[in-house]
Amino acid sequence: MKAVIITGGQMPSSDIVREEVKDAEYIICADRGAEVAYKYGIEPNEIIGDFDSIDKSILQSFKDKNIPIIKFPAEKDDTDTTIAIGEVLKRKVDELVILGATGSRIDHVLGNIGLLIKCLKQKVKCYIRDDNNIILLTDKNITLNYRGYKYFSLLSYGETVNGLTIEGGKYPLNNYELQLGDSLAVSNEFLLGKSVEINFKSGLLLIVESRD
Repeated sequence: MKAVIITGGQMPSSDIVREEVKDAEYIICADRGAEVAYKYGIEPNEIIGDFDSIDKSILQSFKDKNIPIIKFPAEKDDTDTTIAIGEVLKRKVDELVILGATGSRIDHVLGNIGLLIKCLKQKVKCYIRDDNNIILLTDKNITLNYRGYKYFSLLSYGETVNGLTIEGGKYPLNNYELQLGDSLAVSNEFLLGKSVEINFKSGLLLIVESRD
C-alpha cells in the first residue's frame, strides 16, 4: 500500500502532488498541508496537527466533509510530520512519499530527512519529494531510474559507506569508502535513458536527485 503525507513546508506544485496521490491508498495532511490538499481539490483520509497556522475556513470545509481531524497541542514533543509518519506506520504501508517537507526552515528540513530512518527501520520505502529534489535514505543496494531529475548526489549519513560502487552514471566509482563530510559523490549525472546501479557493503547512504 502506498501512502502520501502532505506537510506544511514549501508548497509542491500541482503536477507533483497529483502524480503522487493518483495511486495512493492513504493520504494524510499534517497541519498546513491541508491547505495544499484544499487548493488542489484533494480529499485526504485524515488531517492531524496543532492547527496554529492553518486557515480555519479550510479546516472547517474538511470538517463539513466528515474527514477525520485529530488536534494536538501546540507545545508537544514531536513535530506534526513525525506524528503523521507514526499514523502511517500503524498501517500496512510499503511505500511512503512525503510532500511539503522542504523549505526555508533548514532545521525542519534536516529533521524531516532524519525521519526517513523511522521508515527504513520498518522496511518501508520512503522518500521526500519537491519540485527540484527527491531525497531518500538506504542501507542496501539500489537502482535509480531516471525520473526527470538530471543530477544525483550520494552522501554518507553518519557512518562510512563501505565499498561504494556506481555504475551507469556519468562518473563511475568503484569500491570507494565514502565518509561523513566527503563530497566526492556529490553532483553526479544520469545518462539519458539509463538507470544507475548503486552498490555498497555497509553503511547508511543519503541519496538526493536534483533537477538543477
